[in-house]
Amino acid sequence: MFKKNRIHWKIVNLSKTAATVVLIILIHLLFSFGLEAQGFLKVRQIVIEGNHYTRDHIIFKELDFRSGDTLFLDKLYNRLDLNRKRVLNTGLFNHVEINVTDWDVEKMEATIVIKGIENWFYYPVPILELGDRSVNEWIYQHGAALNRLNIGISFMHINLTGNADKLKLTFHRGFTQKYELDYYFPYLDGKHTLGAFFNTLYVTHNNLEYITRENQLVF
Repeated sequence: MFKKNRIHWKIVNLSKTAATVVLIILIHLLFSFGLEAQGFLKVRQIVIEGNHYTRDHIIFKELDFRSGDTLFLDKLYNRLDLNRKRVLNTGLFNHVEINVTDWDVEKMEATIVIKGIENWFYYPVPILELGDRSVNEWIYQHGAALNRLNIGISFMHINLTGNADKLKLTFHRGFTQKYELDYYFPYLDGKHTLGAFFNTLYVTHNNLEYITRENQLVF
C-alpha cells in the first residue's frame, strides 16, 4: 500500500512538471507571435557622433533604451523623437538627430545613430551694477557718484570636463569688491544619483551703513 501511494505521488509530480514546461513554452510562443504580429526592431548597437567634448555617458543617461532592447515599429518614430528631445534638453547640443541604419530585415535588427552638434559651452557676461539699494538713492543721496558702481565680469562654463559640470567665476570691483567661484559636478557615481556642489565667496565694502537717519542710510 505504501509503495502504491509513493508511485502515485511521483506520477502526479511528474505531470505537474510537464504541465509547467508546456505552459512556459506556450507563453514563449505566444509572446514571440505577438512580437512578429506587431513588428519590432532589435537595437544591435548605439553609435554616438558629434560629441567632441561631451562624454558618451551623459547622452546614454538620457536614453530610455540600450543595445539589445526591442523597439516596436508602430511606436519607433515617437520613441526616437522623445529620446532626441531628451538629449537636446541637456542644453549641451543645439541640434540632435537620431537615425536608424544598417537595417537587417531578416534578423529585424539595426543600428541607432545619434548625431549632435554641440553647443557653445562658455559665456562671459559683463557686470555693471549699483552699490546702492536703488537708482533714486544713488542719484539723489549720492549724486550719481561713479565710485558707487560695481564693474566686473561673470564667466560661466556649462560643460567644463565634458560631464555636464558647471563652473562660474564672478569678479567685480568698485563700491563692493566681490570674488566668487561656483562649481557643480552632477554625477559622481555610475548610477547618476549623486552630485557635488562647491562655492567660495569673498566680499569687501568700501563703506558700511551703521545707522538709519530720517529713512536714509548713514555710512
